[in-house]
Amino acid sequence: MLPGIVIATLRGLLPRAITDKKLLMIGAVAMVIGAVLIGSATDAQSLYVGRLATGIRGTIFNVVLTKMGSDWCDGREIVTASKRTSTSVR
Repeated sequence: MLPGIVIATLRGLLPRAITDKKLLMIGAVAMVIGAVLIGSATDAQSLYVGRLATGIRGTIFNVVLTKMGSDWCDGREIVTASKRTSTSVR
């Protein structure tokens, strides 16, 4: 959980210099690197490093894609789970 906390905190502190799309590309590259490390691992240490890289990718995707989804709905006439609508059941 510690790498996830660090990544999420850094993403919140980063300025707009690193856009969401660039951060997703960094996450995709981390996934490829992690998959190559895991696939070619000969010892436990390589597996741990590969798993850390793929975990970083998962954290980036969870944080950034959630933010992008809420940004996409912001200001539109799309009802999200947080908005209440007044409907009457007859």
